[in-house]
Amino acid sequence: MKPSQSLFMVFLLPVLIVVLPVLLLLVLATQVIKEQSLQNYQLQSDDLDTLVQMATFDRQMGDLHQRMTEVFSRAEETSLSAMQRYSEYGLINQELTAIGESIDQLAASPLIFDLSKGSADTLQRAFHQYQRFASMANESATLNQGDPGFYLQEAQRHYNPLSLFSQQIFEALTQRASDRHRESYADLIHSRDSTLWMGVGLFVLLISAAFLAAWRINQRLVTVGDAILALSDSRQELPDMQAIERLSQKHSGPLKRIALALLSFRVTEQQRRAAERQVHQRAYYDTLTDLPNWRLMKEHLQHSLETNSQTDTYGALVYVDVDEFKRINDGIGHQAGDDLLKQMATRLKTLEQQGCIIGRLSGD
Repeated sequence: MKPSQSLFMVFLLPVLIVVLPVLLLLVLATQVIKEQSLQNYQLQSDDLDTLVQMATFDRQMGDLHQRMTEVFSRAEETSLSAMQRYSEYGLINQELTAIGESIDQLAASPLIFDLSKGSADTLQRAFHQYQRFASMANESATLNQGDPGFYLQEAQRHYNPLSLFSQQIFEALTQRASDRHRESYADLIHSRDSTLWMGVGLFVLLISAAFLAAWRINQRLVTVGDAILALSDSRQELPDMQAIERLSQKHSGPLKRIALALLSFRVTEQQRRAAERQVHQRAYYDTLTDLPNWRLMKEHLQHSLETNSQTDTYGALVYVDVDEFKRINDGIGHQAGDDLLKQMATRLKTLEQQGCIIGRLSGD
């Protein structure tokens, strides 16, 4: 991976800390709310089906009881033949069986169970009582045995409380379905609010983590930037770069490589500045006395002349020579002559405190 790509990942880290978890939370929250919405929809659909079945049961029971009464009345008036009576009674029995299966399904409905388990049992018992007497009346009329009217009266006696009880249950189921719908909607709202607050809390936590990560990255980059500025300013002394050394020891990846590069650059800069000082020293200073040589003295003289010309002042140039210097070198040795020149330079340097410029032009 290129360094630029690595640094890009470093800058992208605080963003990823926030974006990825937030996206994941949004997906999870959307999925949870979607599932709860589907459950809420399924609950409402099931309750609506139960109410429709209950209303259908009331209508079917009313139609069947009225039809059964009419058939028995016509049978007593002998307006129906035996085959017609047999066919009508058979259809009535089939409808009773179908209604019985429907009432069993209603009794197993979650809405009725939620309302009251006893209500479902009572409804089943009331219908089976009515069904028993209606079937007996049918059988008696079909076989011409017994008194069909008696069984029909018993069926009528059980039909009235069954009809009244079914209407009461229908009203109670309607109210309970409405309550269940409100409760389900309230649960959905509560879940949405809980998810929202949890998301807000997580978002604040992630923002804090991202801010902390960005702050730490910024601190390291500031350290790197300060080191680069210090190294680029040739007028300042080279920094110690202890912070950069700690970066190279504690971290890995692009920051470690940058820190090592800066440390290497500092060594190179030290060598370059040392070489520059050496070249400058050799070019402008005498190697024996460390005094300015003729080249630097000419620059000082030129500057003094320009200053005197601008300010209408005067200066002085004093040339000091050592008499018989050659005899010292020849008689005592060049080392003695060099020592003499060094002592002269040391004594003359005291004049620099008075604003003088001391230099060695050549020889003695």
